[in-house]
Order: sequence, then structure tokens, then C-alpha cells
Amino acid sequence: MAFILLTDFDDLRIGLYIKLECSWWRHPFTKNTFKIHSRKELATIRGIKNLKIYYDPNLSDPPVDDNIDEDLTPPIEIEQEEVDELLLDDIHDVAIESPIDEKAVTKEKEERRRRFHEHRQQLKKVENAYWRILGESKDIFKGVSEGKVKGLKQAETMVSNLGAVLADMNASMTLMDVVSSHGMSKGISYHALNVCILSMITGRTLGLSKEQLNDLALAALFHDIGQRFLPVKVKFEGSGIMTQVDPHTLPLHPAQGGELLQTFPDFPEASIEAVFQHHERLDGTGYPLGLKDKDISFLAKIIMVIDEFDDLCNAANPHVSMTPHEALSRLFKTNQEPSTRKFPIEIVLAMIQSISLFPPGTIVELNDGSYGIVTSINMNAPTKPLLLLYVADTPKHEAVVVDLAEEPSLFITKTIRPKDLPPKILEHLSPRRTAIFVHTNKKSELVQVHLKSKV
Repeated sequence: MAFILLTDFDDLRIGLYIKLECSWWRHPFTKNTFKIHSRKELATIRGIKNLKIYYDPNLSDPPVDDNIDEDLTPPIEIEQEEVDELLLDDIHDVAIESPIDEKAVTKEKEERRRRFHEHRQQLKKVENAYWRILGESKDIFKGVSEGKVKGLKQAETMVSNLGAVLADMNASMTLMDVVSSHGMSKGISYHALNVCILSMITGRTLGLSKEQLNDLALAALFHDIGQRFLPVKVKFEGSGIMTQVDPHTLPLHPAQGGELLQTFPDFPEASIEAVFQHHERLDGTGYPLGLKDKDISFLAKIIMVIDEFDDLCNAANPHVSMTPHEALSRLFKTNQEPSTRKFPIEIVLAMIQSISLFPPGTIVELNDGSYGIVTSINMNAPTKPLLLLYVADTPKHEAVVVDLAEEPSLFITKTIRPKDLPPKILEHLSPRRTAIFVHTNKKSELVQVHLKSKV
């Protein structure tokens, strides 16, 4: 769609396909984009204050020429009965249009408002849970780094609690977009927790047993703990002090982490092996041993995929970070050819099935030109998530939440990087660091998914 600003309200007419730029609650229409069908709609639009109107000439009806010479137009003869019938039809249209439509619109807006407040309350609960777990994980990393058994026991309890959340069939896949955009400067806890939960979700999709999921979660949580023993570089940037592991010593961290975890007698052997191997690659180009496909454990293969996905979405330099959709596309497309495959395609597909093509936190553009951010996933219709929409002049506390599964005329046309959004829209949608979400929807069969975006 190519909307053009309407500079003269006198050009408003029936048949014009328009987009209203004003608060959703300041007009009686069910949508901000529609075609004008009646004089009543024209009068209503002209009565809205502080309104900007855009129109799409391609979707609008051609204008009727009002300058036709009436003297050259032959008179049309019509019987009085036909006149009466037309008048009655017109009166009937007005009678059914006004009160019923207004009540329906009011009811729909109240439903949208209720849905938004319920959604916000759910996000608040999830946010509180995330910060609580994150606080615990920082203490856990400190304790385990110092070789304290108490730290490992805390980790086992946290993993058990996360498993219980994932097993709760009353839960749903929900956005946990709660991590600060400066998270990468505050240690590995944010990344570790992301990889831990995403690994558990993907592991469930792959059919791992409870014991295997426990081993996977512990390995994912501590996969980068060896970085705590490596020298770091300090950078001073506009957002504050950034710490970064020296790239020359970075390849040492899997072995450093594995050796630390071996000092705990009860730490699962399968988890230690996955920590050692999570930077290996199927084609033998990884480290520290350059292992190939058949020599890499299945748990390590899951973690290597999730670790790469989170790194693509949450790069230390936010300007090169990908949207979740782009990251999934990259992983899918670059691992099609077996001879050059670095990551197992079956695990990439399992992750796609687990978190959908448009994971929570993805900013999208719809076919009507509006922008939104994905907040929850409908697992029965992965391309129809729940969105928080940007509507001009609408306060954040009255934000519009739209379930695309219930809006057959709306669909996602493309994903948008945050840096490509106008500042006003970016501030309204408030996309933060791509974070964690959980779901417990009924498991379905793994299917091949073809991603269309260009990476």
C-alpha cells in the first residue's frame, strides 16, 4: 500500500480508501484503514479534531466527475413508486447503520481494552518471575565459580522449577521481553538463562525424557561459565562500560568450564560433555577439538543451535543484531547443504516449531501499513500471533492488542529491525533485548518450514 497525505479535507469523498492517524478511541470505526461508503461516514470523519488522513489511490474508487453539463445529460424518467421505494431504502439504511453499528464498535473497543489489560497483567507476572530467576542465577554463577556445592544445588532447584513451568498445560507461550538492552555488559547471566530456557523448550519438542531435559538445562545454563576465568577487555561506550572476553583466549572457555564442573561429583557427565562441545561444529570447524557430526553429543548440538540463535539476536553491538525471524532464516538457509552444514537442520527445525516464525519480540508490518510487536504465539496458527499495535496518538496504557487469528483481513507482510523504525513508533512499541518465553501447548508433529525472508 502507498498512502499519501490528504492535504485538503474538501477532497474527501465516497470511494476513497483512507487511513486515519489519530487515537483508536477518538473515532467510531472498527479499523483505522477502510474505504468511505456513505455521506454519514464523511460527516463523521470531518468532525474528528486533530486528524491526519492518508489515502491510497490504488485502492480508491475513481472520482466521479461533478462538472458534467447537466443540459447535455438526458433526463431520466422515474415513476413515483420507484422514488418512494428509493427513499424508504435510504431511510432503512440510516436506521440500521447508526445505533447498532455504534454499539457494536463500542463493544469491540471495550473488548480490545479488556484484552490489553489482561495481557499486560500476564506480562507483569512473567516479568516478575524472570527477574526473580535472573537474580537467583547470578548467585548461582558466583557460587559455582567458587566451587561451592550450594551453588549447584540452587541450580538444580531452579532447573526443576523451570521444568515444572514447561510441564504446566495451563500455561501458554508468552513474551518475556524484560531484559535491559544493556544486558550484554552485565555478565553472562542473561544469555545463559535465555539459552537454558530455549534449549528446554526445543528439547521438549524433540521428545527428550525428563532426565535428558534436566541434563540439557544444566549444560545450557553453565555452557559459558568458563568465560569467567578468562581475561576481559573493557570498552567505554555511550551506554556505559562494556566488558568483552579477549577474542584470542575465547576458544579456551569450553574446556575451562568443563574442567570446573568436573570438580562437582554429582554434576551429570552428559552435561559436562555438552559444555565441552557446545562450540564444535558439524563440519569440524569448531573448537576446542574440531570434532565432526558423529562425535558431537546430541545435547551439545541443541545448545550450539540455541547459543548461535541468541547471539545473532542479541549481539554485543546492537546495530548488527538480527530480528528473531532473520536469525531463524539465517540458521535455516545456511544449513541446507549437508557438505557445508555447521548446525543440525533437524534441531533448527525443532526450534522453529517451538518458537514459531515470528517469535515474541519480533516487530512486524501488516498489510494495512500498521506496525506491531509480537507478544504471544498462537501455536495452532504460527503466522497469526498476538500483536501490540502502534496507533498514532494512543497512550501506552490504552495500547491496541490484536489477535491476528481473529482478524482474517490482517496479515504480516514483513519483519522490521528496531533501528529502521521511526523514533516515535520505536518508543511506543518499546522493543527490548529479545528475551525468554515459555509454552506448554500440546506437542504436534515436526514439519518442514520454508522461510521466505532474504538474509
